[in-house]
Amino acid sequence: MKYFFFDTETTGLDPDRCAITQLAGVLFNGEKKEDINIFMRPFPGAQISAEALEVQGQTMSHLEILPDERDGFRGLLGILDKTVDKYNREDKIFIFGWNVGFDVQFLRALFNRNGNDFFGSYFFNPPIDVMSIAADRLQDVRTGLPNFKLQTVYDFLFPEKRGTENKFHDATVDAQATLDIYEKIGCSGKWFEMIKQKMQRRNYDKD
Repeated sequence: MKYFFFDTETTGLDPDRCAITQLAGVLFNGEKKEDINIFMRPFPGAQISAEALEVQGQTMSHLEILPDERDGFRGLLGILDKTVDKYNREDKIFIFGWNVGFDVQFLRALFNRNGNDFFGSYFFNPPIDVMSIAADRLQDVRTGLPNFKLQTVYDFLFPEKRGTENKFHDATVDAQATLDIYEKIGCSGKWFEMIKQKMQRRNYDKD
């Protein structure tokens, strides 16, 4: 099984007009695990929200020294190409995130902006939203939470880590927190093993 828990930091809310400045996550390829952390300078003409920069603790001067978006995209493709065969429709990555639709829109826009039509060849659709899974699992305590932001849910599930130096709104931290939440309340490893066995039986039947 191949799955990618990821998050993005962006310069605003519009995936077509705003840019990704950080794309990070944890990529699993069977037993192999790879941490990904890619920074990108906003593309020319990108909208940059002062509010977004404030939330991330970013500055314009720092954005200007980040690597070119095209270089960041090539780095991402290099990782994806060694993970999947994009010409094999059964060889794709399950993609996970917190409110993942937002991040996937930005990721698709990144592919489009760089003239690459293979997004659907790398990732299964639809993406898997860990926030929705958590909302289902935590129905009994939902009214006691002030909101359903990633940090709020993480602090509730991991009270022993509350107040640590975790810097939310950093894509590496947010992606790892999403993975931690999924491992705690999401589908278990037994479920993944069951699916794997079904796929193996299906491939055997084909032969």
